[in-house]
Amino acid sequence: MVSQFEHAMLFKCIVDQQSFAKAAEHSGLTPSAVSKRLAKLEASLGTQLIHRTTRRLALTEAGQYFYEKVARLQHEWTSTWDETASLNSELRGTLRIAAPQTVLCRFLMPLLVKFRRIYPAISFELLHHDIDVLPVVDADLSISREIPQFDSHTMVMVPFYAYHNSVFASPAYLDTHPNITSP
Repeated sequence: MVSQFEHAMLFKCIVDQQSFAKAAEHSGLTPSAVSKRLAKLEASLGTQLIHRTTRRLALTEAGQYFYEKVARLQHEWTSTWDETASLNSELRGTLRIAAPQTVLCRFLMPLLVKFRRIYPAISFELLHHDIDVLPVVDADLSISREIPQFDSHTMVMVPFYAYHNSVFASPAYLDTHPNITSP
């Protein structure tokens, strides 16, 4: 018998994969079984979680709320499991890091190589997102640009690094385009 928790995790997988077929492949089920389990979950909750069309999936308001809660629960469950398993032993587990692709490649990868040498039992799950995206809910560390007026009771925002853009032009360009005042 499949538990409500397993149904909720499958729902999260559907949303993460943005596809019933990909969620089925990821979870070792058929697309039909995935669809039936989502229908059971929605029936037990008494509300629709996902609007389905032939081209895409869209969360309902209830679906968005449920997804955020389930993502936190999955993260807490994984953390609890890893922490309990690692009591009286070396540090181990999975560190989920979400960041823009350029930050992952240019900044974090050299640091993660050094980190891995010190803590070989810790693995990484690297998630990339656009720089303007709010912190990823189910990541241990989520790197994004500063978000003015960001208010969260579940996350702590800490300045991580400073990055400044600059505009460059060749002397030949400046000779033909004087008085540049804006990009």
